[in-house]
Parts: sequence; C-alpha cells; structure tokens
Amino acid sequence: MHAGLAASKREARRLVAQNGLRLNDVVVTDAAAGVAPSDLRDGAAKIPAGRKRHVLVRPG
Repeated sequence: MHAGLAASKREARRLVAQNGLRLNDVVVTDAAAGVAPSDLRDGAAKIPAGRKRHVLVRPG
C-alpha cells in the first residue's frame, strides 16, 4: 500500500490471488511475503502489478 500499487489490503490480496503481482519477474504467491535483502538486485527490487503499474523499491 505504501508504494501505491493497491488502494487497500483487500485489493493487494486479490492481486496476489490472481497472480497479478510479481517481484523481480517472479510471481508472488504468498500475500504475507515481504521484500528481503536477498531480493534486491543492484540495490533495488522491481515490483510490477499488472501491465501498467510498476514500482522500483530501494531500501532507505
């Protein structure tokens, strides 16, 4: 929700259930999963939701 990919937790869970959420081009299947340091590539993680919404996450 902080990245703006889903308006609510329910919508985020629906994205995961419908295989619409990816982390570095791998489908996310667990709604409780988070981004771990091992998921970072070159210091960032790419999270696309659907075809048009994409976010690049960097640790702060």
